Amino acid sequence: MKPQLFVTTDQKIRRELGFANKGAGCFHYLLLMKDVARKIRQLAIEAGISDLEEFLRPSGREWKAPLANCLDEWLWMNIAYRGR
Repeated sequence: MKPQLFVTTDQKIRRELGFANKGAGCFHYLLLMKDVARKIRQLAIEAGISDLEEFLRPSGREWKAPLANCLDEWLWMNIAYRGR
């Protein structure tokens, strides 16, 4: 999968969010992430942020992280990594 297009479908994250570990669960997880991304973009526009990826780019990083990548990193840190 291209990280610019899709949030990765980590098994632990899907399970913690209540999605089955089968095709339908992955599909519904991706639909949820699509809705989350749409809402984040809407909120960014309302806040006057014209370039969300630039806004999300950590200082010192030369490349812009796609929103899907940022969502994946947030989910991993707050769900998959939590408790290690």
